[in-house]
Amino acid sequence: METEVPLHRVVEALLFASEAPVSVQELTERLCLAMQLPPGALGVPEVEGLIAKLNQELEESGRPYRVRVVGGGYVLVATPEASQWIERAWGGRPRRRLSQAALEVLAIVAYRQPITRAEIDAIRGVSSGEVIQSLVERGLLQVVGHAAAPGRPPLYGTTAQFLHLFGLNSLEELPPLEEVERSDSVQLFEPAQLEVLEMQLRQLRLLAQDGQQEDAP
Repeated sequence: METEVPLHRVVEALLFASEAPVSVQELTERLCLAMQLPPGALGVPEVEGLIAKLNQELEESGRPYRVRVVGGGYVLVATPEASQWIERAWGGRPRRRLSQAALEVLAIVAYRQPITRAEIDAIRGVSSGEVIQSLVERGLLQVVGHAAAPGRPPLYGTTAQFLHLFGLNSLEELPPLEEVERSDSVQLFEPAQLEVLEMQLRQLRLLAQDGQQEDAP
């Protein structure tokens, strides 16, 4: 039965599937959802205990990763020994697939940079803070300045690593918005990535049209 699955194994699966660090509060909520438990059935101390148990099992079994706290949330990271293998094999961090949320943010930043987090949130309709932080940590986004607005929020742009990932020499090689919107043959992104990109570009165009209407006398 599903309820007989050790809960710390479910925690491992949830962290494995997450693109960004997961706070203990969110992990507690997600674990209840995964196990079809009523809200509040598990508390933060119980989940912290499950994480400790998971780390103990990972260490005793010689697994190449552990649960660590990064940026205020839990994430699976390679052990120092495994990091050496990864460095020799890949010349850097392990390669991980980009989530749909990460692709959405990259598409927005690629065509709207420099751009603030608030502007990204407005386009996506959801908070993008954790995704942006993850992309910064992975070297795909960087802070390129600060907006002339209250609090001087950081402006984000893409990096050389972003260009390398998508086989571009410069941002000038990005296909025009109109070309991406009308063509399924653009090879900048994989088909699934292109679908996300097209959706975001449509939203960008609508946002631009709204801005033009507001600026009109």
